[in-house]
Amino acid sequence: MSAFKSPKLNNAKSVEYTAPRPIKPTGILHFTISVSDLERARKFYEDVVGATYWRQNKTTVFMCAGEHFFVLSNIGYHRPPNRAGHTLIHNAFIVDGEDFASAMSYLESRGVEVLNYED
Repeated sequence: MSAFKSPKLNNAKSVEYTAPRPIKPTGILHFTISVSDLERARKFYEDVVGATYWRQNKTTVFMCAGEHFFVLSNIGYHRPPNRAGHTLIHNAFIVDGEDFASAMSYLESRGVEVLNYED
């Protein structure tokens, strides 16, 4: 095979077809969290989680957590990832160990219910 199958890639100027080989990611650029209200979600992730606003457009807010990024997107058909009380699909943020207890106390003080905790 000498060309990409996807028309979008065949028309791209910044990538050319080469022999396929397995991918070895070096990190995560960002992940997307589906939300139903961009401003409400932005406020939650800024005020409660402590993330930093970076920029936004009509459907998406880009946020920073340390040197990493995540995206809040409202594309009009948000579906919660879990049934009420379930926690399997989730996002996890890192805090310094010495800040962990106060972070948990802060989350509860802001109305966040802890549904699962393992020592």
